[in-house]
Amino acid sequence: MVNKQYNKGYRFEQEVKHFLEKQGFLVFRSAGSHSPVDLIAFRQTYKIQGVMLKPFFIQCKATQSTYIPRKELKQYLAFSQQWQTPLYVVFPRKCCPFFTVVREQSNGKPILEPAMWVFVGKTMKQIREELEKEGKKYE
Repeated sequence: MVNKQYNKGYRFEQEVKHFLEKQGFLVFRSAGSHSPVDLIAFRQTYKIQGVMLKPFFIQCKATQSTYIPRKELKQYLAFSQQWQTPLYVVFPRKCCPFFTVVREQSNGKPILEPAMWVFVGKTMKQIREELEKEGKKYE
């Protein structure tokens, strides 16, 4: 028997993967790794000495709730700091995936913040405004 939660998570990971690929990323899925990372996405960045691939770590959460237990957030933050790479936690929304980033507060505690829309060069506010002009609602 196939696990419904696994299927839901897998479908959402695929949705995020395809979304990022349309934005020009090279994306790999970390299937069954049980690590804090579901996807690793690379975007080409150009340096004086040549092309460099900059990674982004992505954890996909196929739930409407953006609540994540503090213990899990600490794990994400430690992983992000260990590899010196941002870790994004992505949640489903009707129009497109909602990206958040794990950050460390000044008191050392982890926090989950809405991410700047680094993938298309827009902030979440700009995207909401564009959707509202089109008569769509960002939820």
